[in-house]
Amino acid sequence: MDDLQALIEKIRKNVVAEQEQKFADETFQYLRYSIHNGRMRNADAFACLTGENGESMELYLRFRKNGVEEASYVTDGGSASRLCGSCVAELAIGKTARQLLEMSAADILKRVQRAGEGVETSAVLVIETLHKAVEQHWVVNNSNSAPPKKIQRATQFIAVGVGHNHMHYSN
Repeated sequence: MDDLQALIEKIRKNVVAEQEQKFADETFQYLRYSIHNGRMRNADAFACLTGENGESMELYLRFRKNGVEEASYVTDGGSASRLCGSCVAELAIGKTARQLLEMSAADILKRVQRAGEGVETSAVLVIETLHKAVEQHWVVNNSNSAPPKKIQRATQFIAVGVGHNHMHYSN
């Protein structure tokens, strides 16, 4: 039985080594550990979008002193969606609402150092979700001014709200 266990461990190590070679180290860590994955209680901002491919992305933000203190995501998509969700949550921490609205899918693709296999589509979806969450946060906290303008893309908007009370809209 020890030979079988050794063979299984060798195969597992080879698979991990191949994946590490295939992806940039940071990208591999985002996927391997699903950094920042999970719903956040008492989030200051939340948005959920469904992309053209039918995958949904939820993004949660907690702001402190005009910057993001904590960010998390949930997706029903595959590895590209998890990769982009984890990456945008990591990049959001420490940024102001205005800085978040300046982020683009290109920022995600540059960070993960990967393209193809749905990564571009997922990067666009996660950025749109981020922008919706920030817009929602801005409206709640700055009722006297309109949120800064941003680029509009063809993504179906499902819900936005604070915490677990969500307002429902559609395009």
